[in-house]
Amino acid sequence: MAYKKVLQYETFIVLGIIIAVLAFLNVLGVTNIDSDLFWALAGVGLIIEGFLERAKWRARKKRQLERDRKVMRK
Repeated sequence: MAYKKVLQYETFIVLGIIIAVLAFLNVLGVTNIDSDLFWALAGVGLIIEGFLERAKWRARKKRQLERDRKVMRK
């Protein structure tokens, strides 16, 4: 389970680094990347975050249901 959390954070860190480096290179004039690419990368980050939060929510809901079932059995 711990490796999943690390991978989740690594994904955001990598996307953030890519966006920051590309934006900085654009400012310096090294590249001429359209801003749509930056928005696309940000969108990918939001999609990943949404899926991860949904998975966390489902896991919490499942644990809560299991606790409720244990209480009802007693």
